[in-house]
Amino acid sequence: MKLIDFKTFEPLERLRQIMGAEYIPLTSNFNFIGLDEEIEKLLESKGIDISIEDLTYGKDQTIQYKNKRVILYIRDWTIYSEKHSESSPKFHISYCQTLQKMFATKRKNRYVIASRNDGLFLVHRIENNEIKRTEEVELEVCSNCLHTISWMGYHSQLSKSEKQEIKDRFTLENFFKFYPKNLIDAVGIARDEIARNNVYPPNWTYISEKTRKGVNWMCQECGIHLEKHKNFLDVHHIDGNKSNSLSTNLKVLCVECHSKIHSHMQQSDRLKNFLTLKKSLFI
Repeated sequence: MKLIDFKTFEPLERLRQIMGAEYIPLTSNFNFIGLDEEIEKLLESKGIDISIEDLTYGKDQTIQYKNKRVILYIRDWTIYSEKHSESSPKFHISYCQTLQKMFATKRKNRYVIASRNDGLFLVHRIENNEIKRTEEVELEVCSNCLHTISWMGYHSQLSKSEKQEIKDRFTLENFFKFYPKNLIDAVGIARDEIARNNVYPPNWTYISEKTRKGVNWMCQECGIHLEKHKNFLDVHHIDGNKSNSLSTNLKVLCVECHSKIHSHMQQSDRLKNFLTLKKSLFI
């Protein structure tokens, strides 16, 4: 069935004139900037030398190149001697304080962007101002980057060991699951606002256990103590975003208190079992 031409449809045109509504032609300002196949392959392998002026940064502070979310590092690694060498460069996943300082001072580095998942980076080993060899090595993620995006609750108030544990657990595979590489969806719509998936972080089991233990296995709403019945104690995301696991966004609730927030839980078997348990605890 063919649709009518609404611009010439008399009843609609007459109504528009009665309402005094201005006719505005339908236009689109969408400008898709894609990457060719060769560039895509380089991002997933050797990486691409880049000028920092070509990069943009999303509201989530992740690093972006055209329609892709990328990571950034410095290609050159200076080795002074066999016994003493400069520490290996870190790779960056966000526009952190370290990058801001480097860019502000216009340091003459060979910046490279990539999007591979395996944690390997192609670097040049520099000795006496000459490239002695080129090889793939494992690099560490920048700690300031983790802080910038609060990766798995990483922040300055954590202990040194807690920070290190989060850093040790970090993988690029998980990062790109959490922050998808493509910023354009299947129908060509920019997804910067919704690119960060509303899913539990990869180490949610660890975060949940630590959060509940931190309040001594007690519901922060009604005060019931459930150390012997931990399966009836939940961790609620205050803002509704499962990916936001900052301690300030988490609240420990028993199943009953949690159900009062989420209506879909109110008739669950788990809630019924908890209410039965609750009666037995207070008889």
